[in-house]
Amino acid sequence: MNRNNAGVSVSPPRELASSIVWDGGVHIENTLLWFDPKRPRDFAVVTGPRKHLGARQMRVLRSERTARLSSAFAGKKVPGLATPFGRTVNLGNLQIELFPSGYVAGGASVLVTLPTGQRLIHSGPFSWTRNASAEAIETRAADTLILDATYGAPRYRFPDRADVGAALIAWLQEVLASGGIPVLLVGCPGKAQDLELLLSESDLSLRVHRLIRSWNRAYGDAGITIPETPQFRGHPARGEVLLWPAHLRRSTAIRNLRGAQFAACTGAALDAGAEKRLKVNVVFPWSARADFDGLIRYADATRAREIVVVGREADTLAQSLQRQGRTITVLRESRQIPLL
Repeated sequence: MNRNNAGVSVSPPRELASSIVWDGGVHIENTLLWFDPKRPRDFAVVTGPRKHLGARQMRVLRSERTARLSSAFAGKKVPGLATPFGRTVNLGNLQIELFPSGYVAGGASVLVTLPTGQRLIHSGPFSWTRNASAEAIETRAADTLILDATYGAPRYRFPDRADVGAALIAWLQEVLASGGIPVLLVGCPGKAQDLELLLSESDLSLRVHRLIRSWNRAYGDAGITIPETPQFRGHPARGEVLLWPAHLRRSTAIRNLRGAQFAACTGAALDAGAEKRLKVNVVFPWSARADFDGLIRYADATRAREIVVVGREADTLAQSLQRQGRTITVLRESRQIPLL
């Protein structure tokens, strides 16, 4: 990988892409380019610090801040190429630009310009609502949009973030007043740091899992200040709130806490039976991603005439995106979508 005055160049791809395909990640066929693949590929664009493909994935493009966060968390420089937002990277005859998605610190959406001049955007996760520890979202115009549809159904219309935060703090205070131990289950990195920033403005005492504390230090190394929060060990003192990674819900350290009350902060809070499915006492619709209306807004902002929809609610979102002159397609495993 070499830098030059025109941008950044890497080894050229094979023959020009003819299709968008899904195979454990989105791929422009007949090129080296993959977006957030689930296993190592020829060349991967990684859109955020949560995405880690291991040491085998050496040919990686990340935003500068994502690289700093990932390196700080790992304790060593992660392999691959780091680029500032807005700079052009040349992958053979493809031009690639990363720009802020607003989803998490360093989180990126991706603009690819083909030799034909056609512009393609891979949105990845994004948010119009400002996440406290992330950059503000930006958009670009494109001919083709690959749109993440995690919350692409009309039932996902998230309440105002300030109202959700106020309800969350009220619940925490209520649990503490009753002598209970409130445990917040959150995504990390990203949502955990945003909630720490929120709770630091209240009079609540907070302790965090060591994984969250490690990410907090990485954020500091990347130039983002997160309040110093003690790590949880043993048993919380009376009046303390625990912040815990959602994927470690079954951890013995919290599962056996007497008097623990669990809350999940997630967009999936709007699903029927969310408390039972997540095995928590209460859910709060706090999402780092865009909701249904935000997805429609993003599609309109790009002015794309061809929209390829991926993710959990892709079929529902595809129906809602129909506009005169648009081509809407759902991308599924092994399916190929011809590029215009």
